[in-house]
Amino acid sequence: MRKLALLTALLLTTAIPAKADMAIELQEAGVNGGAFTQVASGTLSGGVATTSFNAIYGNFNVTVTGTQQAPPGPGGIMLDGTSVDIQQITGGTAQITALVIATGYTTPVANSLPGQIFESSFTTNLLTGTSVPMATFLDSLNGASLPGTHLSSFTAAAGDLTNVSFSTPVLTGNPYALTAEFVFNGSGAGTQMSSTIDIASVPGPIVGAGLPGLIAACGGLLALARRRPKLAV
Repeated sequence: MRKLALLTALLLTTAIPAKADMAIELQEAGVNGGAFTQVASGTLSGGVATTSFNAIYGNFNVTVTGTQQAPPGPGGIMLDGTSVDIQQITGGTAQITALVIATGYTTPVANSLPGQIFESSFTTNLLTGTSVPMATFLDSLNGASLPGTHLSSFTAAAGDLTNVSFSTPVLTGNPYALTAEFVFNGSGAGTQMSSTIDIASVPGPIVGAGLPGLIAACGGLLALARRRPKLAV
């Protein structure tokens, strides 16, 4: 009986996969019913998780890589070098969406930094298709309501390939998830794109700034005014 219990416990342990902290999902009309499909995942180890995918998906040859840092790394980086390279391998027009999702962020802590700012950096190094709409999102339910709250967006097109933007969402949940979204609009065989999204946390307001700082400054001036007559005597 004891052996049976141990065997059952072993089977249950091996049957439960490790929770993925990063995931890559792809979506194209006509592939898997047009649903978002997870094609790769990664797990945090030592505060870093990486994931990658390189294969044909529908009408495209797709390569996706991403690195998650939780807690944020130097410079506040949270999603680092999340890159997507896509080449259309069929004729006509076609569209594909790639999501890189990172969960489990606990810093910056929700509601601990009023006015917490997130920086989204969008870069496109190659574009021969129509356009590459890109966006970043924050999900306060840690992946349960993807993509979540919109942070920033940018559409790369000929002559306008890079952008850096800042956003201040309301952090209502902890842990939370970040998502980088890439949409490639291909216009025929051989058209391609190569784009990168980085997400970083920017330090919140300086302690003492605003109204508290103003009150402290007024208090200091009042104390100085009271001391001046004594110094003059």
